[in-house]
Amino acid sequence: MLDDLMESIYAVDLGLSEDQGKEMYLRMLKDGDWRNKIIAEVRSALLDQDFSWTQFFDEHDVYSSDNESHAREYAERIILTPLRLRAEDGMSR
Repeated sequence: MLDDLMESIYAVDLGLSEDQGKEMYLRMLKDGDWRNKIIAEVRSALLDQDFSWTQFFDEHDVYSSDNESHAREYAERIILTPLRLRAEDGMSR
């Protein structure tokens, strides 16, 4: 799911701005089954000490950094923050 997310929204060659990608991602998160799969994959990636956000983003031509903490901050911004926003939005309804 994370691979699909990168390839369908955030890949540089798609030409979408980060904000456009986030808006599209938020729309995708309305699908509860898809959202639950993304949550599971993100949780797994965060718990896996061998998972590298730097390598992941580089493989998908999304974000280039030699610094794992910067790549993790980017993941927070484009993946986790919209996920939290969607969760909060769903809880308020």
